[in-house]
Amino acid sequence: MRRTLLAGCLAAAFALPTSGHADCAGDRIRSCYAVESKKPAASRGGMSASEFCAAAAIANCYSGGSDVTGREGQAAERDRAGAGIRFAPPTPPPVAAPTVRKAPAALPSDPRRLTEIVVSKGKLKIFEGDTDKIKSYIQYNDNLIEEFSGVYLGITAIIFVGGDTVLIYSTNAGGSGTSDAYGLVSINSNGNIYQAELPYGTGRFEYVVANNRIAFELGVDAGKEVRAIYANGRLDVTRTAAPKTGLKAEDCNFLYNDVLAQCSDARQTTCAYDDIGIAMAYQRPINMMAADDPNFREADFRAACEKSCKSKSKPSLAAFRKAVCLPK
Repeated sequence: MRRTLLAGCLAAAFALPTSGHADCAGDRIRSCYAVESKKPAASRGGMSASEFCAAAAIANCYSGGSDVTGREGQAAERDRAGAGIRFAPPTPPPVAAPTVRKAPAALPSDPRRLTEIVVSKGKLKIFEGDTDKIKSYIQYNDNLIEEFSGVYLGITAIIFVGGDTVLIYSTNAGGSGTSDAYGLVSINSNGNIYQAELPYGTGRFEYVVANNRIAFELGVDAGKEVRAIYANGRLDVTRTAAPKTGLKAEDCNFLYNDVLAQCSDARQTTCAYDDIGIAMAYQRPINMMAADDPNFREADFRAACEKSCKSKSKPSLAAFRKAVCLPK
């Protein structure tokens, strides 16, 4: 059946003082629950999805009528993502809505794959198909925003910020070691649509919601750190040269714990790096680091892998970090 809230979760909505408040809360609970039910309770400080959504809906609808400003949504996302990322770009001018087309009547509508989010002046629909026969799509009322072929579509977050409802979504072609790509769709209080692809970076996808904006950290691409800000109905992207501070700890640990274990496997019969046969799930991230991260000492890593292959053992982590991960 279509993803909706259990009846018990609605009880709090109807405890509000007017039917208008109850309608508002019911809509907001359903929208919230469609997203939160897919996340672990730890992301909400141990609260269940129903408790979290009911509390947020009551606070929003009781204090501000039927249009939620997103204060609770901002706080929740900020708590999950952490703090410390600060940006101060100039306020951008408004951007016209993209060209959208009327959704054909023949779009698939299997309710098990469909999520509906109540937004200003209508509903945002996200249909999650597959990489084979069933296309995915994002639709606002009768407007088809985008249709996807050959990829899996997923909901990353629904954020209420600055009067806009923002969907952050991911796509992935599937397969071993394939990375997610990300995009966003926003609907403002007038029902205007904005869509943008988030720029590609390796090694990081994080965001913080604060001060009526969403700040993204998107990793490294072609030697540059990629960041983006969504505010006032548009996305602005910056790229700055990545500092030569050494490989990130998580990347160094990945190379040592996961990849070097394959290099030193006793079953290896040849120790030329290109012939070792590292699993594609590991080789793809290595290729991306080599292409994008100026802190990755690829030649030194290849040498360390070949040495471990010949000795059928790994060096100490400290020795590996010095040989491969720290700046020369």
